[in-house]
Amino acid sequence: MRKNNKTRSSHEALVAGIVPSSFVDGPGNRLVVFLQGCNLRCIYCQNPETWDPTGKKNPLCIKVSLEELLRVVNKYIDFISGITFSGGEPLLQWRFIREFSRKFKSLHPDKTIIVDSNIDVESSILIEVSKYVDYFTPDIKAPNPELYRKVTGGLGNFTRMISNLKLLDSMGKIYEVRLPIIPTITDSEEVFNEWINILKEHVNSNVRLRIIKFRPHGVANSFLKNKTVNEEVVKNLINMLKINGFTNIVYLG
Repeated sequence: MRKNNKTRSSHEALVAGIVPSSFVDGPGNRLVVFLQGCNLRCIYCQNPETWDPTGKKNPLCIKVSLEELLRVVNKYIDFISGITFSGGEPLLQWRFIREFSRKFKSLHPDKTIIVDSNIDVESSILIEVSKYVDYFTPDIKAPNPELYRKVTGGLGNFTRMISNLKLLDSMGKIYEVRLPIIPTITDSEEVFNEWINILKEHVNSNVRLRIIKFRPHGVANSFLKNKTVNEEVVKNLINMLKINGFTNIVYLG
């Protein structure tokens, strides 16, 4: 593995970090690859060091070839259920994910590959990557265009994200949808009802939903550093989802 330089191909990726064992990033025990770079600037992001697509602002960022990553994965292959690509926004390096996944699935067809994505990318990218990736774990950061742009630092495309949510559902490629409860921003019943309406319209009622409670650790936004979410707020969202027919709900507290 090498420090980053200016050029890379579809057989190389900028990696912000690798976690060899995780039980919260998909089914079973997973090796998680955090890819460098993000197209959004979410105000509640806990790892803003992964934003810069060049990796220059992240001293831990390294350039990794496809073969090098395969060798790392093979050290743990007998102990993992699959691989999860996270970030940053991993689909900024979608060509690497596609080529790696093609190779990995040919070697280990029983292992799954998941992409943890904001899905605020061109739909053609999702279609191309989904040829070799088993599932995606999109999050609905906010349920309307105005709030979505606020949450994403003014960079998000709400219409594109929602269209891609529907696309992934139609392909059967959603492992779970994540709903982040952000204090003073997405913690109201009004927002919850808007989330529910989006879910009813764009995904099936059996979809797995993960409630993400905001935690201030690592958050750069000064407004949110001392904010918390009351457990009663979380319980209220869960109850509202159940009343509306969504019962496959995960919340780790």
